[in-house]
Amino acid sequence: MTRKISILKNAFLLILLAACSGGSSGTNEGIYPVPTPAPTPAPTPAPTPEPTPQPTPEPTPAPNTLYEDDFEDYAIDSENISPWKAFVNRFQPDCTTYIDGYQVSPAPNGENISSISSGEAGQNGGTQYLNVFSNYNDDQNSYCLETSVYREFIINDSFEGEFSFSFDAKRPEAENYAVVAPSSARAFIKKLDPNAGFNTIEYISKDVTEISKESWSRHELTTEVDSTAEQGYYFQFGYNNIATSYNPSGVLYDNVAIEGGLTPEPTPAPTVDFCPNNTPNEYDDYTLTWQDQFDEGSLDTSVWSYMYGDGSQYGIPGWGNSEWQLYTGDAENVYVINGCLYIVPKYSQSEDQYYSARLRSKDGKTFQFGRIDVGFSAPSMDGIWPAIWMMPEDDTYGGWPRSGEIDLFEGKDKLIDQINTTAHYGHDYHRYYTRWTSLSPQDYTSDPTNHNVISLLWDNEGFEWLYNGLSLFTVEYASLPNLSPNPFLERFHMLLNAAVGGHYPAYAPNPDEYCKLNDTAACYDSQKLIIDYVAYYQKNSN
Repeated sequence: MTRKISILKNAFLLILLAACSGGSSGTNEGIYPVPTPAPTPAPTPAPTPEPTPQPTPEPTPAPNTLYEDDFEDYAIDSENISPWKAFVNRFQPDCTTYIDGYQVSPAPNGENISSISSGEAGQNGGTQYLNVFSNYNDDQNSYCLETSVYREFIINDSFEGEFSFSFDAKRPEAENYAVVAPSSARAFIKKLDPNAGFNTIEYISKDVTEISKESWSRHELTTEVDSTAEQGYYFQFGYNNIATSYNPSGVLYDNVAIEGGLTPEPTPAPTVDFCPNNTPNEYDDYTLTWQDQFDEGSLDTSVWSYMYGDGSQYGIPGWGNSEWQLYTGDAENVYVINGCLYIVPKYSQSEDQYYSARLRSKDGKTFQFGRIDVGFSAPSMDGIWPAIWMMPEDDTYGGWPRSGEIDLFEGKDKLIDQINTTAHYGHDYHRYYTRWTSLSPQDYTSDPTNHNVISLLWDNEGFEWLYNGLSLFTVEYASLPNLSPNPFLERFHMLLNAAVGGHYPAYAPNPDEYCKLNDTAACYDSQKLIIDYVAYYQKNSN
């Protein structure tokens, strides 16, 4: 509404009064002067009161971003969509009677469960998005499958207050792909208690079975976190579908944002060749057999040997994984200083080539049962593949994977909030038993200041992996199908390496994130695989 304001201006007139003469006969009246008006005193202005200060409202803090993804950085042909995970629950055709379940981690990028797709105009100018659907390759798909694809975190002190999970979604345009009843699809937030058999403590969901196929729409779910009461809970954000008899179940998702009341962890100053000089632990039920704390100032070549090139001289070009790097024994890529071993992947700009290092234990420094501890910090770059692992000293049962492989630790890309542990074998075809475990910030695998300890407990009945003293994963030989003859009863040697590229990382290497060959610029510890010590223990007879 327009308001008109009239301003009246007061005009002040000074009126001069003149006196006139008047009189009687014979009398002269004088002329009276005009009286001078007494000056009007200027009004004393009332004191202007000081304005009462109004309280400044506290600014509403912007939500902290726990995770966001527009799926543009994934290669369409990558093998997986790490760091996303997948889980499949199998039911009888009534979708009520439970049969079993299994994890697929990382979530695959392919024809079953999930894929990175394009062609239906992703939101905000993007071209790629996440497609989630059923595992059509599962032999129980003729029954009923609940397939979930999700991001997983562990609640700690930095989680508090409201969290939101927002995303764009639409159904695929093709009739034979889009979810349709009796199949269903939903987005969810879930909390699980690992101390109560991973029981679901909270489940919030939104049905997306009937959303549009013509246009994208925005959706949001929210929940509250009490970091004290829910400390250690697994916190999942994702999508699932329930499909029967191979019915279509696909939904497309894009522009994922997980935000909430996070207390940002302080970012430590980058370090160069810092070593915490931790020492191997002592255990009541184990005796230390040998160790290398890398305190001599150079690599002990009586314990470790270098491996070279692209793997061709060992009969495995590309090291069997289409890796990009060449391994060297050069001081640019591997050295010992300050009490730690440093393996440094570097990029040569003039050659457009990556170089790194791979070490193998030798001369009797092999392992058969007992406990192995390795203190380490992992690098964090796109396309990196650091590993602490073991291969058979002798191919007793034939080439890989018949004679086995034991992975104490594998990392990939910038996925420092998860750790992968695996046992590979297979006399008929490649079999493996693997586990991805989410980590709290204080346990992230890239920690140049403090380091972490990965441990393998190994005997004639199975394995147990521990991380910073906490159990990650247990495998009993009796649970592994077609294991006989058992390769894990033989001797293994250790390998330490940082590969670049290949089938395992989800992202292509970014040269800008790697140290440069023949460059004097600082090369930070977050770009290196750092080994503080390797310690081997035998279990006491009692």
